[in-house]
Amino acid sequence: HMSKLKESIILNFVMPVADMKFGTAISRYYRLVKEMSCWTPERVLQWQTSLMQARLKHAYEQIPYYTNLFHELRLKPGDFQNLKDLTFLPILTKDIIRTHYDDLVPRDLSRHPHHKGATGGSTGTPMRYLCDNKSWSMTNAFNIFERQSADYHYGDQFIAMGGSSISAAATHSFMHKVYYRVIGKNAMGSTGINEEEMHRYFEFIRSHNIKYIYGYASVIYLFAKYVKENNLQDELDIKAIFPTSDVLANAYASLIQETLKCKILDSYGAFDGCVSGYRSLWDDNGFKCGYGTYVETDEMISPTSGKILVTDLVGRAFPFIRYELGDVVDLDLEKSYSSIHNGQVIRSLQGRESNMVKLKNGFYISEVSLHNAFKYIHIDGYKVEVEDSKLIVTVIPTGDYTLQEENAMKQILIGRTGGEYDIEIRHKDKLERRKNGKSLYIMTDNKIITQ
Repeated sequence: HMSKLKESIILNFVMPVADMKFGTAISRYYRLVKEMSCWTPERVLQWQTSLMQARLKHAYEQIPYYTNLFHELRLKPGDFQNLKDLTFLPILTKDIIRTHYDDLVPRDLSRHPHHKGATGGSTGTPMRYLCDNKSWSMTNAFNIFERQSADYHYGDQFIAMGGSSISAAATHSFMHKVYYRVIGKNAMGSTGINEEEMHRYFEFIRSHNIKYIYGYASVIYLFAKYVKENNLQDELDIKAIFPTSDVLANAYASLIQETLKCKILDSYGAFDGCVSGYRSLWDDNGFKCGYGTYVETDEMISPTSGKILVTDLVGRAFPFIRYELGDVVDLDLEKSYSSIHNGQVIRSLQGRESNMVKLKNGFYISEVSLHNAFKYIHIDGYKVEVEDSKLIVTVIPTGDYTLQEENAMKQILIGRTGGEYDIEIRHKDKLERRKNGKSLYIMTDNKIITQ
């Protein structure tokens, strides 16, 4: 089996070289994840507990913010005997990170390979942070392992559909491009999401005999819709799709399933906090979470559901300890640490949905694609309203906001909307928040999909 052989060569020979080059450890963590998948739930818990204790000891000794916090609360790292004891510590919010960023950077940062990150995605105002290469590697290793459950072999050709965060090939170095070539990634940068774009995806998939699709749930849904409406089902042989970024609404899933007749491996994740979870729709037991993070909720809705709080157990470069991502989830305590999955299980995601808007010229704009496009622009929230041939964008500028950024935002919007809309940008001090407390959103009358 050629793809199995290729996968073995990549994981055993190519990946270790790439790890050395980029300061990552995916090959090492992949072996660990594979081994851990056979552990008893008790052993996984034990492993996570000892990592949590080492994590807190490091935070206490090396991170000024936590040194002070432990003193204020009269706590010592030794007071944390099990994972539930994490509740002794207050929640870490994005606002705390923005305000105390310097005090959250460890004194021994140079010892922990990392790269800079900024949130975009679907959870709010951009926030700068440091992503530990170890945590990032553990998350990626888990991703590779879970995708194998959908008969995918690492190195099989796949297409990445959607916005800049998953297909920004142009910004990557030559080495990255070579690496993407080796692992089979075909990044199709999406400018506007319209009929023409779907046709381009279709032609590429057909001519290259691509069997796997990775991308925004909303974009894959639109692709499946295009295939169905044009009766092109028989021309494709898709084995599995890996939706990401926005919530896979039931309406999306059933249309994709009916049209592409393939396995759907839904995912949930965020690189701030390095949380990752996978849900196989052919055997749906919720989202199986990766081992490198511990997940709880603030119990805002019920004892198992509320805003997700993530503790990164592996990394040291930045302390994501009880970090509030902004998503609302429901944990499944019965399936967690059980015969279903020896780690944690999230029953459902309740608070992350991409509103997609169809414009008169056939283009779509989706919330998640705008979040990713705007994530480096200094704004504290935005609202998009559609009026005839006008797009009104209301933003809350922060102190670092510039006219160049405003023009960049206009260019992004012109690209995403086919250039036929007048873009008007207005400034405001504050916006009304959405019911789930998130401040970034698209507001329009013609939302097309809700769950």
